[in-house]
Amino acid sequence: MTEQTSETKKMPVFLKVLCILSFVGVGLAIISSIWGYFAAKAVSAVSQGFADLGDKLAEGQASGQMNAAMDSVNASLKWAGVNAIVGVIAALICLIGVIMMWKLKKTGYYIYIIGEIAPVIAGAVLMGGSFFGGMAIAMSLVVPIAFIVMYGLNLKHMS
Repeated sequence: MTEQTSETKKMPVFLKVLCILSFVGVGLAIISSIWGYFAAKAVSAVSQGFADLGDKLAEGQASGQMNAAMDSVNASLKWAGVNAIVGVIAALICLIGVIMMWKLKKTGYYIYIIGEIAPVIAGAVLMGGSFFGGMAIAMSLVVPIAFIVMYGLNLKHMS
C-alpha cells in the first residue's frame, strides 16, 4: 500500500457527483440560452402580430390595454439577445470553475459563484424590479445557492 501525497489527493465521491451534475447543467444552460434567444424572437414576432390585430379589431380602452400589454411583452423581449449572451458567458465561467474544482483547486469555487450569480443579477437589472421579476429572481436562485452551499462543504478537500 502506498502513501497518498498532497499531489495525488483522491476526489470525494460527493464532489465528483456535484461536478458531473454541474457539467450537465452547464451544457443545458448553454442550450437553454441559445434556445431562449430564438424562442424570444419568435414570441416577439407573434406579439407584434397580436398588437397589429388588436389595433384593427379593438377600439377605445380595450385597444389601449392590449397595446399596453404588448408593450410590456416587447420590453422584456428586447433584452433576449443580451440575456442569451449573458447566459452563455455565465455558463462558460461556471464550466471553468467546475473544471478547476474537478482538479481540486479552491479558486474554482469562487469562479463558479460568479458564473452562477451573474445571470441572476443581469436579469434583475434588465427586467427591472416588478413583483413577477422579483419572484423569478428568487426562484432562479434556489438551485445555484444549493450548489454553492454543497460545493462549499467540499472546500476542505481543495487546495
